[in-house]
Amino acid sequence: MLSGARILLTGASGLVGRAAALRLAAAGAAVRALVHRASPPPGTEAVAGDLDDGDSLRGALEGMDVVVHAAARLAGSPEDLHRANVEGTSRLADLARGARRFVLVSTTAVYAPGPLFDADEESAVGPDEPYALSKLEAERAARRALGGRLTVLRAVTVYRTGPCPFVAALAHLVREEALPLVGEGRVPIDFVHADDLASAVVGAAEGRGPGATFNVAGPEPAPLRELLDSVAARLGVAPGWLPAARPGDPPSAALAPPDRFAPPLYAAAAVQRTVSIARARRELGYAPTRSWRVEVPWAVDALRGPGP
Repeated sequence: MLSGARILLTGASGLVGRAAALRLAAAGAAVRALVHRASPPPGTEAVAGDLDDGDSLRGALEGMDVVVHAAARLAGSPEDLHRANVEGTSRLADLARGARRFVLVSTTAVYAPGPLFDADEESAVGPDEPYALSKLEAERAARRALGGRLTVLRAVTVYRTGPCPFVAALAHLVREEALPLVGEGRVPIDFVHADDLASAVVGAAEGRGPGATFNVAGPEPAPLRELLDSVAARLGVAPGWLPAARPGDPPSAALAPPDRFAPPLYAAAAVQRTVSIARARRELGYAPTRSWRVEVPWAVDALRGPGP
């Protein structure tokens, strides 16, 4: 269905964008990659441009049928995040008048703080962290500009089978940190392989689920202890599990308090935040296949580089 379609892709040199570029090209699309500094993936047409520069965006958008906006700033001051993620998205959406469809890669971090138990897309939003706030504002700005031409993909944490920030962080945790063992360590962690997310991008670019918002996660979440134990085993180290109090537990000499651990790590161990992908399965035809049980060990091997 994408054979011959002309697609402008932002963020093509990033983790998500590179995987999306390859999948879109394999589906027959002519992919034009908006390039600021990095080189585009093979098989794409590079066009120089910057989300801050409306003139360069007009040129890049000329003749495009579909826009896939995967570029985002992940860290920085609130002002920097707003300029890149909100103002940049708004500018691109306002100028994409000739495109039939616009696919925005967003994040499930836009949901309100606290537990999420297989949350659907109607769950309350309202994050308290600057990056997630900027992505929620970007969604709203794009929706105002595009209406039903916009499809939003809210992805959980993304990784790939190769060196990447998420897997590197897991390796650091099991090597260097005390790990909070809350209960039996069964709190599930949601993440998604870049290739699976790219398949959702293809479905949205083809016109499935027009105007909707979709959660995008992997085929199954990982129980935290099982995930980190698998990373530790691949690295040949002993993880430093430390029995930890649950939120609200009275002080106990047998249990480490929450402040003994890095806040994000303790939150992951103590508070479930998983999302439902039922809508994406039903309307996008999304069918993730990349199991963390296979991919994460391979990704850990890639971190270590080639053997002797």
